[in-house]
Amino acid sequence: MLAKEPATRHLEDVTASQAAQTLRRFGFHDHEPDAERIVMKKPGLRFSPRAHQRPMEATLVPSDAGVELTLRYDAFVVFDTGELEEHADRLARATA
Repeated sequence: MLAKEPATRHLEDVTASQAAQTLRRFGFHDHEPDAERIVMKKPGLRFSPRAHQRPMEATLVPSDAGVELTLRYDAFVVFDTGELEEHADRLARATA
């Protein structure tokens, strides 16, 4: 499967700062914080068979009931076997 689409999760009853704190525990660092959204990056290996080892970008956008988390690879990825979706689920569970 080509990894063209980012994985998006809605995190209920969580603030953007709380979600960012959780992402920091998973190796993400602040990249572009502003009033509208928080963009965080996680360094990784460009050529890795494991999704969690690849460079990633997470965007947190506050919404009425929580935060919208969008996770995408921060490098060109030819194939993704669903690991990006699984990693997004793992981050969403850790934030809840």
